[in-house]
Amino acid sequence: MSNRQVSHNFYKEVDLLSPKTLESLQHYVNDSTVFKLLIVRHPFQRLVSSYSMTLVTPTSELTQSNDSNLFRRDRIEDNSKYTAQSWLHAHSILYHSRPKLFHAKSSNTNILERIFLPDKSFREFLEWLLKQPPEHDDVHWVQYHTHCAVCNVHYNFILKLDHYTLGQINYILSKLKLDRNKIYLPMLQRTHNGLTDFKMACKYFRNLTTDMVMQLYERYKIDFDMYKYKPDDYWHCAKRKN
Repeated sequence: MSNRQVSHNFYKEVDLLSPKTLESLQHYVNDSTVFKLLIVRHPFQRLVSSYSMTLVTPTSELTQSNDSNLFRRDRIEDNSKYTAQSWLHAHSILYHSRPKLFHAKSSNTNILERIFLPDKSFREFLEWLLKQPPEHDDVHWVQYHTHCAVCNVHYNFILKLDHYTLGQINYILSKLKLDRNKIYLPMLQRTHNGLTDFKMACKYFRNLTTDMVMQLYERYKIDFDMYKYKPDDYWHCAKRKN
């Protein structure tokens, strides 16, 4: 293992490092010498990231700058890849918001072309989400507190992905006995299409009503309370009052 080259494919690394048995997992959970780290982010930024990185074409939600790919995203939002989440959820989202698309006589295009429209909106996604039972949520936007591990594990450190310092990163690396100069450390929260930070999330929330923001807050209230997040700034992002 000491001579193994680390892959930049994080899924492969997770598979390699994950305990292989339930007994091993329980051992690590109960071992006080094992440093346990939990990484969280603002619930509303998670929703934007889940939509834009999981489920529409690059420019349907955001105004582009001179860089035509500046706001290109790649999950529910980007149809060019037909991601797993798009296959799973785009049909039901649009069936809820645009039922006429699924009427046989309404279009000559095939069903896939009708489902993967270039203008599915963040608002449509949330309107659909708010009508779904929380227990059916996709792993990308499920409430944190529904994960049993969040409450059953005593974490040594909780890092907020949307608000961390270099000192915190250095502390975590020291606890993990890692030399920052010898490891691959991409910028946290960044994808190949940029950051999903408050500024980016606010652009998506500008098409929501304050009532929708309140409904979202109520849905994720326990997560807000657990990690001391606040929804206040997002009221100002939502331009519509009702």
